[in-house]
Amino acid sequence: MPTYFGRVARLQIQVPGQLGQEIDGLRVRLRSRRSGKGFDGAQIDVWGLSTDSYGQLGRGDTITRLVAGYQDGPGEVMQGQVVPLSLRRVVSEGEVVTSWQVQEATTALASVTLATSWPGAVKASEVLSYIAGALGLALPAQVLPVDLVYARGFTAYGKARQILTTLATDCGCTWSVQAGRLVLLPLDGALRTRAFVFAPSSGLIGYPEQVDGGRVRSTTLMQPGIFPGDTYRLGGDTLAGDYVAEQVEHAGDLWGAEWYSYVTGRVAK
Repeated sequence: MPTYFGRVARLQIQVPGQLGQEIDGLRVRLRSRRSGKGFDGAQIDVWGLSTDSYGQLGRGDTITRLVAGYQDGPGEVMQGQVVPLSLRRVVSEGEVVTSWQVQEATTALASVTLATSWPGAVKASEVLSYIAGALGLALPAQVLPVDLVYARGFTAYGKARQILTTLATDCGCTWSVQAGRLVLLPLDGALRTRAFVFAPSSGLIGYPEQVDGGRVRSTTLMQPGIFPGDTYRLGGDTLAGDYVAEQVEHAGDLWGAEWYSYVTGRVAK
């Protein structure tokens, strides 16, 4: 796997029903954003992508998966379908640059409709598991703040997105799609405890700063493993403490200066 100052960027392109391809060694520029609400996305620019790969990206059902980070721990930055009309191919300084936007999960998910029902008592977690399976998403093992029981049954009829919002609200959560998983994030924002410690000796760049609403934004070396809802610790002598990630951005150019993650969080209770 080619590296540049220990950096890694690996692109996977998968057309349903065909063998996927994995692309290493090309210059990749990326910018992704996860907010833990609905669908997240990314902008990807690749230098020297082949004509065949460009043609595959033009299909409506092609899945793009981008793995990036550092050689000792790369991780998935984003996966999903190409956003309609976002695919571009231009010549810059004598090189062909292919650009496109990716929306987490599938762009079709926003318009998927469901028509099923449970005539007897059913738990919200059971309905959520069914919907996740119907949409081709994995549902991670997690404890809902409230696993409401619908004593008179439940009818899932209409837009999947709206039904998910109803279920999540009943359970005291918001929902999002992250790395091919349906994630239910409690309203207090904390989902799980992870061993992330950001300090000057472990990837923290510069000084954390306070932003809107008392939240704290930190810059680190690229950390693809952190997601909204994860708890982390800031070390050093500026705004040190435990936080819950609310927004995670990854940005960088494999051959450029930037290769960072930007984590915005609030103080953990």
